[in-house]
Amino acid sequence: MTVEAPKRTAWPDPRIDDLSKKVDTGFAKVDERFDKVDERFDKLMWRLLAFAGAIVAAQVAPHPW
Repeated sequence: MTVEAPKRTAWPDPRIDDLSKKVDTGFAKVDERFDKVDERFDKLMWRLLAFAGAIVAAQVAPHPW
């Protein structure tokens, strides 16, 4: 038989609840920023791939001279 502690829905000090809300809000903002950074890296990756493809095509294409 195991004894489990009851889950706490609120802390005895309301300041801890406020801190918890601030931390959750802060992490939500960080997640939003990371999503924006991920989008920028995705765009950069596609540009680099297109540039690399152009370089390869220029090297493979027959030269007129």
